[in-house]
Amino acid sequence: MSRVTPEFAKWLLWNEKKLRASIVPGAPVCTFMAIVTMHDGGSQVERAAIKRESILSVLSALDRAYNAMHPEHKKLYRYRFREGMSYNKIARKMDISPDSIGRRIAEMTDIIAAFLELVPDAEYREFSRFVDANL
Repeated sequence: MSRVTPEFAKWLLWNEKKLRASIVPGAPVCTFMAIVTMHDGGSQVERAAIKRESILSVLSALDRAYNAMHPEHKKLYRYRFREGMSYNKIARKMDISPDSIGRRIAEMTDIIAAFLELVPDAEYREFSRFVDANL
């Protein structure tokens, strides 16, 4: 069974800007993946680094999904999730039916979900923990 649902992919798209803003500029960046078990909760620096890397891992998967999308899916992404347009407004702009918009957005979120499945389990768990606690 898949751990990433299309609903989570949509949630991620709606919250992408907030997630990107939550990454502290100038914080140390890891160039490798490490699984750290902190029995005492770890230091503030360790927690911040782990949080940052887990968010970056998920956002990187989202970026790869976006780069792999058909240009029409990219347009839908921009109209719906960046500009907040309704299905009807997008349908008028693209000259297709609102039902087609819904189907194409479902295709797009399936693509995103597939890329998110590639995020390592440890990073996905940390991301989930951060999301549950903060968003």
